[in-house]
Amino acid sequence: MHFIIADDHALVREGLAQTLQSKFPKLSITQAADGKGLLTNLESNPVTDLVLFDMFMPGTNAFETISNIVSRWPEVPLVVVSAIDNPTIIAKAIDLGASGYITKSISSDEMLRALEQVLKGGTYVQNISSPNKQSVFASQPDDYAIYTLDGLTRRQKDVAWLLAQGKGNREIAELLGVSIHTVKVHVKNIFELLGVSNRTEVLIKLKELSRVTSTPESE
Repeated sequence: MHFIIADDHALVREGLAQTLQSKFPKLSITQAADGKGLLTNLESNPVTDLVLFDMFMPGTNAFETISNIVSRWPEVPLVVVSAIDNPTIIAKAIDLGASGYITKSISSDEMLRALEQVLKGGTYVQNISSPNKQSVFASQPDDYAIYTLDGLTRRQKDVAWLLAQGKGNREIAELLGVSIHTVKVHVKNIFELLGVSNRTEVLIKLKELSRVTSTPESE
């Protein structure tokens, strides 16, 4: 079998590779650091059994990449492996043809069971709802809009979305597992990149983006 792992973090790729090879000893794996590299990899390895895809890599349009892969290689199952547990984004990825969606908080055993299900022709979507865990990202129409923005890193997009939900710096730091200092740096850069000066303007900007990215059925 041959798998492709696409993630912009080398440590994540290596960790996934080790976990997969412990389950599939004869597995061959190639890696990509962005969407372009993933497509190049698929062109070089058309007989691929599975793609593991981190949606929000720098320079990568996540939804276009999924659509492109599903169109060009319909026989190759694609499973999204992401830190994002936004229900709208998950639904859109599956609608576009992804065979599965799992978050990076998943256990190794559960991930392997999920991939086995996909390899058998099934679809797997991790259950992110539980009494003790509320999704970090609210579900609203077109709430994935900010993730299509150019100029922001993946982490900056996470922070920007949480800002739009009214989260404070300390809460954002806890949710994302980073320091408050790191959050403050991201917030400063987000303000500059979006051309805003406060949190209220971030929310307004996001609403504007949602209107732009949505396609009304009628005017």
